Amino acid sequence: MLLLTDGLDTGSNYSLKDAITACQGADVMVYSIRYRSRWVRTNGLPPKWVQWADQGKPDLDRIARETGGLAFEGRSADLSSVFDRIETDLRTQYVLGYTPSAAYRAGGCHKITVKATREGLTVRTQERHCVQ
Repeated sequence: MLLLTDGLDTGSNYSLKDAITACQGADVMVYSIRYRSRWVRTNGLPPKWVQWADQGKPDLDRIARETGGLAFEGRSADLSSVFDRIETDLRTQYVLGYTPSAAYRAGGCHKITVKATREGLTVRTQERHCVQ
């Protein structure tokens, strides 16, 4: 899923955690591009308003990280490189599946760590939180 947004939540009926859970349940990776309007960047806003305009960044970083996607800061000058990075990311990924043995299934949720041994590779995974 690609989000092009300023990152501000102006009236959702669901929480960020609900959105992350829904994306993970649907095996959706979120790629966010936070695009602050020129008005926010150039109008000499009072510090409280600038802080309000920046509140969306941590949420967009979190939803991207916890779904296995990426978060970007968008500017007109570099949007082409952002889209190139997303395209490359989508074309060069692998999906791994894991089913625990019957002895481990009874315990519910298990943390799994995936590491790449070859130089230059990056591993990103969904960060699912176990509820015991």
